[in-house]
Formats: sequence, C-alpha cells, structure tokens
Amino acid sequence: MSTITSYIGENWWGISLWTVQIFLAFMFSYAGFMKLTKSAQGLSDIGWHWATTLPLGFIRLLAVMELLAAIGVILPTLTGIMPYMGNFAAIGMILVQVAAIILHAKRKETKATIVLNLILLAGAIFIALKL
Repeated sequence: MSTITSYIGENWWGISLWTVQIFLAFMFSYAGFMKLTKSAQGLSDIGWHWATTLPLGFIRLLAVMELLAAIGVILPTLTGIMPYMGNFAAIGMILVQVAAIILHAKRKETKATIVLNLILLAGAIFIALKL
C-alpha cells in the first residue's frame, strides 16, 4: 500500500471531520460576507430574493452569526483551545439552516436552494455530533 493510501486509511475519520469543517466554514463565510457587504437589493440581484422581505438589521445580524460560526467551527479545533466550542458553532449552524429551510419552503423557492440548506444542515449535524 502506498504511503498516502495508508495515511488516509489510518486517519479517515479526522480527514472527514476536517473536510466537512472546512466546507462549512467556507460556505458560511461566503454567505456571511455577502450579507454583510451587500444591500438587500444587492442580495436580491444575485438571486437571494428573500432578502428584500427582511429588515436589513436582521440580515446583518445573520451575517455576523454566520461569520462567527465559520470561525467557531475551525478555530477551536485548530488551536486545541476549548475544542468543545466547535460543537456550539455547529449547533448555531444547525439553527440557522433549520430557519433557512423553513423560510425557503414558505416562499416556495427552488428545490436546489432547499437541497443546499439540507446539505449544510447534514454537515453541521455531523460536526456537532462528532467533534
């Protein structure tokens, strides 16, 4: 067996956790950054039409929550300082995704949007249970 194959075979669990953590951090960072830097109309222009139906202050609060969750799902595990905080960040991600699924379902938005939220929800549940 090659060195890489044996390394992956011995460390598949850690690799899986880090892969999901990085994916979630990227997705939540992107969403948070967009919500923090664009107007409600700007968000609507990129396809996030729900943004025009919510107060801008709430969108900014959601942005900050998403950015903190993105940091929180990576930093504690990376530094080893209070690593259980990653679980709390993942729980926050779960709550955001449940709310997003409800919002998108009520608005009868595309199935692709809800599927993405379900994927993010599944990843957050995985991290919350396994960290």
